[in-house]
Amino acid sequence: MPRISQQQYDFNMPFDQTAPFSIEKMDTISEEAAFQDNGSRQILYPKRELRCAWIATVSNIDYPTSTGQSVTTLKSGFITLINKLQKSGINAVFVQVRPSCDAFYNSPYEPWSQWLSGTQGVAPAGGFDPLVFMIDEAHKRGMEFHAWLNPYRAVVSISSSSIASNHVSVLHPSWCVTYNSLQLLNPGLPQVRDYVTMIVSDIVTRYSVDGIHFDDYFYPYPANGTTFDDAAAYSNYPRGFTNKNDWRRDNVNLLVKMVNDSIKSIRSWVKFGVGPFGIWKNGVPSGIIGLSSYSEIYCDPIAWLTAQSLDYVAPQLYWKIGTNQNFNTLVDWWGTQANNHGRHCYAGMASYQLNPSGGNWAINNILDQINSTRLINFKAQGNVYYNASSIKNNLKSLSDSLTTSFNKYKCLIPTMPWIDAINPLPPVAVTYATTPTTVTLNWQMPLAATDGDTAQYFVIYRSTDGSPVDITNAKQILFISPDPIITYIDTITITNYPGVAYAITSCDKINNESTAEYININVISPTNDNCSAALLLTPNTTCVNTPGDMAYATASGVAAPSCDPFASPALQDVWYKFIATSASHVITLDPSTDFDPVLSVYTSCTSGEIECADNGGPGIGESITTTGLTIGTTYYIRTYDFGSIGPASTTFDICITGPNLSTSSSEIDDKASVFDIYPNPFDGSILYGKFAKDSDIRFLSIAVYDVLGRSVLEKAVTVEAGNFSLSFPEILKPGIYLMVGNNNNYRYTKRVVVE
Repeated sequence: MPRISQQQYDFNMPFDQTAPFSIEKMDTISEEAAFQDNGSRQILYPKRELRCAWIATVSNIDYPTSTGQSVTTLKSGFITLINKLQKSGINAVFVQVRPSCDAFYNSPYEPWSQWLSGTQGVAPAGGFDPLVFMIDEAHKRGMEFHAWLNPYRAVVSISSSSIASNHVSVLHPSWCVTYNSLQLLNPGLPQVRDYVTMIVSDIVTRYSVDGIHFDDYFYPYPANGTTFDDAAAYSNYPRGFTNKNDWRRDNVNLLVKMVNDSIKSIRSWVKFGVGPFGIWKNGVPSGIIGLSSYSEIYCDPIAWLTAQSLDYVAPQLYWKIGTNQNFNTLVDWWGTQANNHGRHCYAGMASYQLNPSGGNWAINNILDQINSTRLINFKAQGNVYYNASSIKNNLKSLSDSLTTSFNKYKCLIPTMPWIDAINPLPPVAVTYATTPTTVTLNWQMPLAATDGDTAQYFVIYRSTDGSPVDITNAKQILFISPDPIITYIDTITITNYPGVAYAITSCDKINNESTAEYININVISPTNDNCSAALLLTPNTTCVNTPGDMAYATASGVAAPSCDPFASPALQDVWYKFIATSASHVITLDPSTDFDPVLSVYTSCTSGEIECADNGGPGIGESITTTGLTIGTTYYIRTYDFGSIGPASTTFDICITGPNLSTSSSEIDDKASVFDIYPNPFDGSILYGKFAKDSDIRFLSIAVYDVLGRSVLEKAVTVEAGNFSLSFPEILKPGIYLMVGNNNNYRYTKRVVVE
């Protein structure tokens, strides 16, 4: 939370008009909107993005809305709040469970929070544990739950706060420092670091949280004429420091590392992050003017990133674009620092400033900031809104804008490969059933991957324009299951669309995603009885059938393939096509009883036969194993009935599997987790590529093809790790491209969508 708002809300102090770097005084120059509202504000829909809200409990800011509520009201209030967040596309929450060395959970060490009952230490009725309930409700909605703790604040107001007999300020008064109306745990005491780490470890051990989150309160924000009295601690525990400011920063650094190490030793997948004040140092980056968290509150997030003592930073960038604290400048700088150290950055956004009684910002300030973070999505992987009530109360139509525009498409939470880079296995035994108005997809849970993880949830993708599903396109995400379900019913009339296709993937608890299993739904009719109208099939790792029908198809006029002794054009033809993702694919056709099929593969619509198969009489299946294919090239599949009389039964199933590579599928999956490619949003003639820093992947060349298999670019890649770029002689047209990396031992194909 911002400094001024903390004074207003947390400390029950009046607005500080004389604060040297107050929010209002920092916004000293005219606003320069980065993106005008010209109908094209929405620029990108990233497939992966953290969309989060801070839920503050101190002083009943967000939840609960008052003290002394019944358990029924506590439950209904949280459900109302989280439902509104879900509707707005929020996929994670940072919930304040320890505002002042007290607890919104059943802690063996600290008293129940006064913000529940009104009196610290009074438990909710009937053994109700709000943290268990809140985690469960978040997970039901597919949201990550991060427990937000204030590490040092012990007493919000020494004159008015309720203090229980088992509160740390009573049990260990020597650990506390009074600072104006506050009492804070002394960061210079090793006992305090041990205590805070114990509190965090207890939460991670007993509750199924997805993350632990600290806010920006370490040493107190400076107040005129007030000194933080830690002289005795400095004298007793100097650890060799001769500069007290360096010692203070190191106290915090030690705590951050201890907490992270403890979390990872208990549950390695639980994330740890901090929401620091938005300015590291006054004048850094150039042109930024403001309070220095480094020298004023002894908070050094760059040290934490350098030591990789946390998983993300969520800097509180509570200023407009174009001010002396320019949001765009700051988010790019913070994102660069996090990216350079292999960690995430989520931009903390001041949505509370939309309140007419507060900053009274125009909504465009927040919407333009969303665009800013998305334009540098490879640096800043999402946003955190302070506070949740600004969304719940739809300030300046914020919730409406998120629901109908900015978050209208679902997304996945970004992965953290330094925690877990192994993808889960895809769902198995995928089947479907249709009615005139529904498609029911069924599948089974996969086995555990090599790290022991299995699917925690599934993602359903859908395409309705006749094109194959593109799982890199967030617009095609239909459903993200909140738990590992194995069936999904889509209400859709498939005859209303030129083609309906689905893909299903598995995701593990750290949001790694498996390869996809693809399903083409539409029954094929004479619409693809000509090669120019060939239906695109997607190669699958297992055979996923597409139903076909010869009825009413016409002859294409193409000469019979070499395996047909009649050597004359067919009476009826049905055509498919596929884009090779390997040098070898297997095409399988399962005919109805009276259908005696010929199956053949071509390099073009009129010639270039590769192979054909006719293995017997009616009802006998055909299979072709293609070899020597060029990755990224389009090939054509043709089938018709053998002989001169059309079949009485005309239906069949067809599928294509592959790739058949020399490396195992698990190795290919590992490659996928350490490599990515995406368009440069500012320059349509450049694609960015990115290897993970610890990747052993090495490409000798990279080729780019369009969806018709035409070569767009081929070049050597000299970089072996980190980032690289591919430059094109002209701007790429909107569409889908295949990027193929080759190192002579394997090939890896990545789809790129240019909008």
